[in-house]
Amino acid sequence: MRESATIERLASFGIERYTSNTTGFRMDHLLDPLKCRDFLTSYMEKIEAPNIKVAASLFIKYYARVTVGSLLYSLGNYNQALSMPLTGCVFNEERKKLCIQERECPWDTCPAENRIEWRDRTLQTFFTEHMTPLIRAISTVRISTRILWENIAIRIHSVYRSLLQSTESWIQREQLLSDFQCLQRADGSLFGLDTNPLQPFLQEEAVLGSACTRKTCCLFHRIENKKEDLDYCKICPLERSS
Repeated sequence: MRESATIERLASFGIERYTSNTTGFRMDHLLDPLKCRDFLTSYMEKIEAPNIKVAASLFIKYYARVTVGSLLYSLGNYNQALSMPLTGCVFNEERKKLCIQERECPWDTCPAENRIEWRDRTLQTFFTEHMTPLIRAISTVRISTRILWENIAIRIHSVYRSLLQSTESWIQREQLLSDFQCLQRADGSLFGLDTNPLQPFLQEEAVLGSACTRKTCCLFHRIENKKEDLDYCKICPLERSS
C-alpha cells in the first residue's frame, strides 16, 4: 500500500503550510498587470537581475520547480494531487517558499478506477486555472511565452527522470511514462489554449537519461552574481566562447 502525500513530503520543492505568521504575495494578485510588474520588479532586485525580463524567466523557472515539480511528484509517487488554486497560494519572497492555505487547497486522491480520467482532469485544472493564466500575466512584461513554457518543460524532464531512476517497478515506470506522454501529446485544451505549449520542448529521450539542449535561452547567463558556479545553465543553446 502506498504512503499518502503530505505537505511535509513536498518541503524539498519549496511548499509549506500557510500560517497566521505567513507573509508574502498572493499569487492571484499577479493576474493584475500592475501588481505583476511590481512583484517582478521586486524579484528582479532580490536576485540582482539586469532587467525585468530576466527576472520573469528565472521566477517561472523556480516556480515550475515548486508547483509543477511537486504536482507531478505527487501524481507519480502517491496517486494524489494537492489542489493549488491561485487564491490559495502565497509566495514568500524572502524564503522563496509557496505557502499553501489548506482550506482552499485540499488533497485529491485518485479513485480506484479511471486513473487516466482523474489524471487528465487534475492536470487540466492545474494548467487552465493556475499556470496558464500566470504565464499569460507574466508575459505582459514582454518576455516570450516560449521561454516560459520551456522553463516548465525542462522541470518536467527533471521530475520524470528522477522518478524513473528511483523506481524498480515496471508497473510504476509504465504509469510514469504514460503521464509524461499525456503532457507531451495532449491537445491545447489541457492547458486552456489552442495548442499544446509544451509539445515543442518535451522529449521522451530526456526523461530516459539522454542529454538535451534547450531551444530557447532562459537568460540565466545574464545574472552576474550567481550562487551557482556556472556562467550558463547546463543545457544552454547559446554558443560559448572557450
